[in-house]
Amino acid sequence: MSYYTTLQVSVFEPETFEVESIAPQIREHLDTYGISHDVLEDVREAFRSGESLVKVHGGYVVSLMDWIHQHAPELDFCARGWGEWPDDIWIRSYNKSGIGLEAGPFDLSAQRSGTRVAPSGWLTQALTKDGRGVFVRPIYKKVLVGVILAVVLLIAFSYVGGHV
Repeated sequence: MSYYTTLQVSVFEPETFEVESIAPQIREHLDTYGISHDVLEDVREAFRSGESLVKVHGGYVVSLMDWIHQHAPELDFCARGWGEWPDDIWIRSYNKSGIGLEAGPFDLSAQRSGTRVAPSGWLTQALTKDGRGVFVRPIYKKVLVGVILAVVLLIAFSYVGGHV
């Protein structure tokens, strides 16, 4: 999941909602998790203008929207967000009776990990794009390690054979 999250908020009822009405509680909530108060400013902006860039993980933004709904249950609103990765998306629709729509956040990296190699050492780091294992599949890694091992053993036996 991404660190930067674009947050969109649409308030349906009441037509206007001032985040200031629960700002002290939001500050306490942010302090509990060690999150900067800049996030409060980002949330204010999203509720005021409809969109803001929030500089925290999308999963935390979702939990903050859930928290706002719990502390302002009269508020009907929809929040959606997306991060830097295409699969880092989510949406929530809140109303007086609870959460009406809930989807995401999605993290498809677990599905991708079946075809990618996690960085495991200097060799993998050196042979892959920025150490994420994008271009080295597990079978190629095994073959490459085998070839390197064979070359090292060949050199070692050549050296030992020449000095005996």
